[in-house]
Amino acid sequence: MVQLTDAELWAEQKATKPLPAVSSDLAGKTIIVTGASNGLGLEASKHFAKMNPKKLILACRDLNKASVAVAEIGSAAAEAWQLDLSDFKSVVAFADRVERDLERLDILVANASIATLDLSVTGDGYEQMLQVNSLSNLLLSIRLTPILLKTAKANNTVSRLVTVSSNMFYGAVLDPALVKDHANIFKAISDPEYIKNPAVAASLYSITKLIQVCYTRTLQEYIGQEAPLSVSCVCPGFCYSNLRSGLTGPVKEYMEQLEKECAYTSEEGSRQLVFGAVGGDAEALKGQFVSMCRVREVSDYVLQSAELERRLWDNAVEILSAVDTKVQSTLETIAK
Repeated sequence: MVQLTDAELWAEQKATKPLPAVSSDLAGKTIIVTGASNGLGLEASKHFAKMNPKKLILACRDLNKASVAVAEIGSAAAEAWQLDLSDFKSVVAFADRVERDLERLDILVANASIATLDLSVTGDGYEQMLQVNSLSNLLLSIRLTPILLKTAKANNTVSRLVTVSSNMFYGAVLDPALVKDHANIFKAISDPEYIKNPAVAASLYSITKLIQVCYTRTLQEYIGQEAPLSVSCVCPGFCYSNLRSGLTGPVKEYMEQLEKECAYTSEEGSRQLVFGAVGGDAEALKGQFVSMCRVREVSDYVLQSAELERRLWDNAVEILSAVDTKVQSTLETIAK
């Protein structure tokens, strides 16, 4: 059992130097990295480009920025595709394009996330951070699992699905009253009145990362440990990043001070993404949370909340099935 405190996490960050990036031969393979126009996603993509992939798809909200990133990478394998996780229709269109245009998919790195204290509701009716970090990433993961499995079976390999999470989930706990009093947790969190609470704004990023850890575990269980797909989530550590560009005031000042004290560069943090995608033992990483290039036990809260973990999955699937008619049939296809 484990419950890491903020002090312990910061102490580890300050005391630990990033390991060198791992490498692998990706000849003939296809990789998708979301949120790859800058920061961790771009740096990870640069590492992957050196491994000789057949295709390296940078999935980004802003195609102009993505095109600049492709040019910076300088690989003929790299190409930019549009993906806006704040819009379910964009996620569905992206998944449909993958099904239509790609013969194989070996690695998905679900890196795109946002962090803000200015909570708002998307056009789909969900709090933006909750939709981008949790719901849309799960929708993308579910929809692309069939081609990841198909690729692995056809080539006698193990595909990988890596979600970029955060150690901040260790301190995350869902509001007991919200869980008890509402049928769908995601809909309850997205209530415009609920997100006016400053305490909700302060904790929601960590909650979205908790949800990522939970659905990583559930998706691996759903497809089975024997399936040739390793589903994991990784923490890049605290890095210099555009992720916090939406922060203002004292919180921004505090984060800037922490950056000066102990932040990794985006390239150093990206090594964790690369490790999750091509490093370690794929079998040992199944359903696991990875930090500092090793499997870490999840929080006591997660370990003691199996029923809540399943409910988060069921609540999310309820929402995603309503926005994408292929979700239910996909889940039937990938079930163990």
